[in-house]
Amino acid sequence: MAAAEQEAEAACLQSFELYESESIFYIFGTNTGKTHWRLLKIDRSEPSDLDVDECSTVYTQNEYRFLLKSLDEDHRSTGGVKFVTKFYGIIGFIKFAGPFYMLIITDQRKIGEIFDHPVYQVTKTSMVELANSKTRSRFVISKDENSANLKEGKRQGTILGANGLVAFLINVCRGRRPSSHCLGSSRPSIL
Repeated sequence: MAAAEQEAEAACLQSFELYESESIFYIFGTNTGKTHWRLLKIDRSEPSDLDVDECSTVYTQNEYRFLLKSLDEDHRSTGGVKFVTKFYGIIGFIKFAGPFYMLIITDQRKIGEIFDHPVYQVTKTSMVELANSKTRSRFVISKDENSANLKEGKRQGTILGANGLVAFLINVCRGRRPSSHCLGSSRPSIL
């Protein structure tokens, strides 16, 4: 396989795994054959900041497993690294009155093809709070209707209820960019 084809295959991320430690979210993205893996780190030590770092290294399946084991050992003193969920794309990042949230596609269904590229319908989304357990306690929902925390909860419900607005995810994998473009940049963006 030519170098350009290998690079294109590594850039075409089809599914993602979210892991968390006390201070960092780790997102591993992989291609269809699970032969190439990429890493995105989200620092969660300061909930008012969104600090996203894309690792430029492309890992093999064995390197991915070794890296995950090493990260777990590095974070052993604070509980290790735990699997959170598998997902298919990042819709974007949003901030209400409290911490940032990451909106992700957790379920999809193939509904057709356009020019030999699959078209998926987004069938389920989730919102992941990026604050860690130490800062999360500041954002506990209050029973006071005027509290900023209750308003935060209402805003979350509005966003999660708008699932129908995210109608289609088109996988345009032509070797130029990852299908989830926000992983191809150190700055988050909305698909």
